[in-house]
Amino acid sequence: MKSNPKTSSSFTTILHEGPNLVILFESEQNLIYANWLGPQDETAIRAGGTAMIDAMNAMSRAHGCTKVLNDNRQVEGVWGHSVDWAAKEWLPAMVDAGLASFAWVLSKTAVVNMSGVRMRIRADTSTTETMATFPDEATAQAWLASRE
Repeated sequence: MKSNPKTSSSFTTILHEGPNLVILFESEQNLIYANWLGPQDETAIRAGGTAMIDAMNAMSRAHGCTKVLNDNRQVEGVWGHSVDWAAKEWLPAMVDAGLASFAWVLSKTAVVNMSGVRMRIRADTSTTETMATFPDEATAQAWLASRE
């Protein structure tokens, strides 16, 4: 992990940096920011998902972090191949790691969002209550800020 001080009380920590996903910890908002990039094959999604679980575990323990801002604005294509895994394994593991609020910023391309919709339909209702989708980052940030 690399820390980049913004101010003496606020910093951003790079938790994961790869070609398909960058994960940051934003101390001021006490949240994890996950920025998914480009096309997502099954290997990239599982590796990224595992990195998110690891980040949630670490930041939940170290900072009491319970929030994720998941940004799909730069995702290309569908990821239907990983929907069942995300719904049945990844999301429950995130909740077990400490996730309470998951704000999902959607792509501007409807076809990209179809896999996420399918994931939410297949997920257990006890885990989908932690998720909400948003058309832009500002609205997602406001929702996260309103949640304890």
